[in-house]
Amino acid sequence: MNKLNIDILQPPLSISQSDGFSLDMLYEIIFSGRKEYDYIVCDLPNNYENHVLEALNLSTIILLVMTPDEGAVGRANKLTKFLGHDQKKFAVLNKVDNIHSHKSYYKDNMEIPVCAEIPLIHRGKKLFGFLDLQPEI
Repeated sequence: MNKLNIDILQPPLSISQSDGFSLDMLYEIIFSGRKEYDYIVCDLPNNYENHVLEALNLSTIILLVMTPDEGAVGRANKLTKFLGHDQKKFAVLNKVDNIHSHKSYYKDNMEIPVCAEIPLIHRGKKLFGFLDLQPEI
């Protein structure tokens, strides 16, 4: 991806390799990356393990990509209690089928602002010329 000036660090290829991943390795990756890149994007699992919380705490901006359901609001609000106060935090709603019905609920109940919505694209339809790659629920 050199034309886009993007580098991708692959995750461990096996469970045994990921078992050897330590917080020291995480610090080294993030602090080395900050010297080289303007942005570092991390796709983190939905859990509260030490390396996940530490990656979040080392972040300057956090985007929570979430489905628009009531349970997601509670999980997001719970997660924000673990995060630092100096970080910028935003939510992005994914698979939104009726933006107007969701905006007011999230605005009233989320502890962080919703900055964007990704529309639900029904199977076989196109958005901006791209074929739907989202699974239908």
